[in-house]
Amino acid sequence: MSVMGPTGEGACAIALCARAGEVDRLGRLITTVNNGSLISYRRWEDFVCNPPRSAIGMFLVGADEAPADLLQALHWLRERYPRHLIVVVGDEGGGEQEMTARRGGACYVTRPVHAETWWQLLSHAFAGRVRASQAELADS
Repeated sequence: MSVMGPTGEGACAIALCARAGEVDRLGRLITTVNNGSLISYRRWEDFVCNPPRSAIGMFLVGADEAPADLLQALHWLRERYPRHLIVVVGDEGGGEQEMTARRGGACYVTRPVHAETWWQLLSHAFAGRVRASQAELADS
């Protein structure tokens, strides 16, 4: 588990099984647009056994697992966090990864995710708490 940004302030985003580059970029953007933090877990089991105590704004999930495992994890998240934004990041659209994400109640975006897309997702997840403008994000 790793934490980026100030802890205890605002809501946090949770990255589960995501690639390091995505976690770094999202962590930088979160600290730009919000007082929140990004908590990254390498394995689902780590999150299940040690969830954060702070408010959660969104989940970022890597789609690198087998579709059946991903679907099971998404159903688990949706059951426990029914109102939270869940975003699955995959390599290609229209395939099994995307269909699995959508069946699991998640949004699906493809790599590379542009800063504008992250901004829109973050502004939705942290509704009313976004500090930076979209133009400021382009500089980060």
